[in-house]
Amino acid sequence: MLHSKSRYLLSDVYIDDADRVYTAPRNRLFYSPDVDNVVAHTVEDGDTLKSIAFTYYRDKGFRGTTFWWAIADFQPTPILDPTCKLKVGELIFVPPLNYIEQALGEPVNAQLT
Repeated sequence: MLHSKSRYLLSDVYIDDADRVYTAPRNRLFYSPDVDNVVAHTVEDGDTLKSIAFTYYRDKGFRGTTFWWAIADFQPTPILDPTCKLKVGELIFVPPLNYIEQALGEPVNAQLT
């Protein structure tokens, strides 16, 4: 049971393939090989989800690290622990912003206000 003032009160509840239950205050983005304009990023030493987001989203008119979670979600096997160290040489799939907007049901700039 959640406390009546919990920030997760309006969250969605999800169950992953291992039957682990978790909550998220947003819609999840699921990987699909059919999404256009996906970038396959090869992890380099020191890369994090935030640094990858910054690299690919920074020139889109806002602070690029905002959508690190979309990159975590949008993997064939979602990254459930955003603090984990990424493996050098690993491929990380970066979804385009229009796919994030479609999943959120609103323009990405609305997430920044």
